[in-house]
Amino acid sequence: DAGATTVMFPFVQNADEAARAVAATRYPPQGVRGLSAMSRASRFGTVPNYLANANRSMGVIVQLESAQAIKQLEALAGVEGVDGLFIGPGDLSASMGHVGQSSHPAVMDLMSQAVLRCKALGKPIGTIGGDPESVAQYRAAGFDFVAVGSDLGLFMQGARSAIAALRTPGSEHVHSVSSGTRGY
Repeated sequence: DAGATTVMFPFVQNADEAARAVAATRYPPQGVRGLSAMSRASRFGTVPNYLANANRSMGVIVQLESAQAIKQLEALAGVEGVDGLFIGPGDLSASMGHVGQSSHPAVMDLMSQAVLRCKALGKPIGTIGGDPESVAQYRAAGFDFVAVGSDLGLFMQGARSAIAALRTPGSEHVHSVSSGTRGY
């Protein structure tokens, strides 16, 4: 109701969960989404025929974040209303016993197999990479879309860069504000 036209559902494990995710985005009789004539999605009731057309304009992406979910890929992708799949490499690697090693060869192999299976089904598949190297690997593997980092990760990267710049030689004139000293 906030206006999103595509919703990604995390940790979907099977076709039943995928069907429930789709139903949550659809108004009756195709789903269970609650009706509100004055939501932001309908521009507060000003979009003509919004309730009649909204179901057709919703997108659903399901996140596969375990080896078990990858085994169910065809069943998940076959659920009507599932428009794409997304592999969460961090959780996938953990489910495979490679905690914190999302680029482990076994993880990369399973992800590459999932890409091929999605291509055979005609379903788009995406993932996320935390650095340019992993993004390049995922693109080379054939992923249709790849998120680059996260909002918090990008924020922290900028903060680290700013701190490093302040600590470089020649920046002695900059004083810490937290020490109560102002350096102008």
